[in-house]
Amino acid sequence: MLSSLFLNQNALTIHNCPTALDFLNVLYIFANNGWTDANISRDTITLTAEAAPFNITMLNKVSRASIGVISALTYKYHQLLFSFPGGDDFCDRPIDLHLEILATISNYQYDASAHTFYAEKKDTLNRNLVLNCYGDGSKSVGAFFNALSLAYVYPNALKINGLSQDPTILFLISLLERSTNRVVIHTAPDRILLPAVDALAARDCQVTLPPDMTMLVSYVLLLWDRLETIAFTNVTISEIPPNYAELFENFGLALAEVDHALIFRKVAPINQEYFEFLRLGPPPQITTDLGPIISEFLAFHNIPAILLDEVFGNRSSHIPELQKLGINLKSLRNGALKTQPRSKPTSNQNGVFDLNDIRAGMAIIMGLAHTQIPAAVLLNYDQLLRGFGNIQSALSLSGYEGDIYR
Repeated sequence: MLSSLFLNQNALTIHNCPTALDFLNVLYIFANNGWTDANISRDTITLTAEAAPFNITMLNKVSRASIGVISALTYKYHQLLFSFPGGDDFCDRPIDLHLEILATISNYQYDASAHTFYAEKKDTLNRNLVLNCYGDGSKSVGAFFNALSLAYVYPNALKINGLSQDPTILFLISLLERSTNRVVIHTAPDRILLPAVDALAARDCQVTLPPDMTMLVSYVLLLWDRLETIAFTNVTISEIPPNYAELFENFGLALAEVDHALIFRKVAPINQEYFEFLRLGPPPQITTDLGPIISEFLAFHNIPAILLDEVFGNRSSHIPELQKLGINLKSLRNGALKTQPRSKPTSNQNGVFDLNDIRAGMAIIMGLAHTQIPAAVLLNYDQLLRGFGNIQSALSLSGYEGDIYR
């Protein structure tokens, strides 16, 4: 989005925008820095470029994905100041691949005292590039975003190695071809070639964002007891990736589409064998974001399961909070979560619950709804709003209303 937006002065219209705070914070930073002018109508936003971005460190703090535009912005505007994704204190997530891609078109240096990077475009550069998105044997979606973003500003040929099967990748490639005169040639299942163009040409672009599968799965499981009376709007069956369609099938669900909305029906028992050992990770596996969420659902229903998270081994803050409700999980080595038999809730079941993580927070909310706890005080509720801006509406369907206090 950033690369397409800042390529020229054309307007970029984005439909089906999320209401999550993380996305709204990104829009605020755009406007606060004078980078864009925005026109918002319901779930559609039209952005036009204004000032050229230079210091994007605040954007990096609120959007980890923004590390994926450092190369394109440096090449386009010659200089860029940026920080680690999520800020320097987020985690030890490596950005080696991003820096390797950046080094192909610029020089950069790191200021350890300020935890910032300064990049400056190389004076002369007129060659074809080979960009690598492989890291530790896996394919990095973020690095691919960084590499593909260069195609919006770099007219020479680009070879990109390490094409992931993530649906996001196919969406980004389609967006590039629709919004510019670049052609993408798939030379192998994991490689693409973008031939050089005489000059880059951009068109006005209207983008409809695909559905957030983490949000869809979460709400399907949260509203399980009255699922067949609820329609999920702005999503079609064709937009459900095959691995998620398989997940829904093993939950015993059939999908129907009515007026651009999904209807779920329970047609079979949950396939417990499928969940005995569920590996989470990069596509074609289910995203690791769903680890806490699916684990709560399975534990509440007393379904024996082990969920192995290949990326994050520390998403377990929901475990002690769910134990207050009698929903038991055990954290194993290497990030695995194992469901345990349910027990009686503690005397604190009407007490305080700490939502100190987006996904774990959703798992706790699900636990409250599934056990039908009458009332609760939820700390750090803004963490949940970061990823689920319409959670209040979903909770109201479960019979819960509440006030947010600062």
